[in-house]
Amino acid sequence: MIRRFSIRFLLRPILAGLVAWSGVSASGPAQAQFQRRPATPPPAAAAVRPALEPGQALLRWRNGDELTGRLLEGPEGLLRFSAAPFAAPFELRPGQLAGFRLATTPSPAADRVSDFEVTFKSGDRLRGRLLSISETHLGFACDHLAAPIGIPREAVVRVARVGKDGGAFSGLGEIEDWTSYGRDRKPTDWYTDLRGELATHQWSGNLYREIALPERVEVQFHARFPAGNPNVQVGLLREPSNGPMLETWDHHLVLTHRTRFAPVMRMDAETREIHLRLFWDQRSGRIEVCDPAGTPLARLEGETAPENPDPKRRLSDPLRRGFSILSRTPEMKLLALEVRPWD
Repeated sequence: MIRRFSIRFLLRPILAGLVAWSGVSASGPAQAQFQRRPATPPPAAAAVRPALEPGQALLRWRNGDELTGRLLEGPEGLLRFSAAPFAAPFELRPGQLAGFRLATTPSPAADRVSDFEVTFKSGDRLRGRLLSISETHLGFACDHLAAPIGIPREAVVRVARVGKDGGAFSGLGEIEDWTSYGRDRKPTDWYTDLRGELATHQWSGNLYREIALPERVEVQFHARFPAGNPNVQVGLLREPSNGPMLETWDHHLVLTHRTRFAPVMRMDAETREIHLRLFWDQRSGRIEVCDPAGTPLARLEGETAPENPDPKRRLSDPLRRGFSILSRTPEMKLLALEVRPWD
């Protein structure tokens, strides 16, 4: 599992140079990257990339090559790196890289409630502690930076609380937090890219994460399909077909619940992203799907059986609540997941 570690040995001038180069984008306790858009897509071989050890960093060059090692103290404007294939540390310019990612670890439960994730207009993310908010800047601190920084509000798309807090859940976490089901399926069919997104090149690759859902719950997810024509299945149970589910029927995304169904949207080769909000009242059986702005797209009603209360059945109960996604396309990326009470 990717662990959190401190790199306070990095000189502040180096960090300042990196922040300036990347448009004030970094990453905190759960993910880290100073990144430009990659010139080439991640190689399929990345699906079996081993997890980073505590203290490690992953560099990715603009041509797609990768190297795992450790960041060291270095001169201003340069990265100093140590890796096993080399007899001595070497230095390189940040502009030579597509980005880099730092090993991370979850905080103790008492600390996670204060974690926030900042999403930049560039797509980069920074996770840490929100210290202050003014009309022009956000004060932010995280373990990978030697001192708090000021982030211009105009560079930020959104700020969200990460982890579990008051029945809410936000963020994807690490691939080790997820499981796969089905014959010959395993979480290593997926990998975490530099932005912290979960990606796969595996046909019928699927993931499930157990999440304690509030009785009235809103689940918002965002997925990308670079080749278009999404063919996907999204559910809120370990076995999605036992409850409310989104699935592809030919060129349509459909909301289903057993024998009931309602069309949500039409999809084609130009449809490369699905970003939806799913609302579920487990007591009444009411299910609604909306776009990110809250515009209703589909609605159903249907009863779903409760979870098995026996703790011994927790890992096998098909009715266990959570988030499940399956892709039947050549490539898919899960960009974001948020769960909160439906007010």
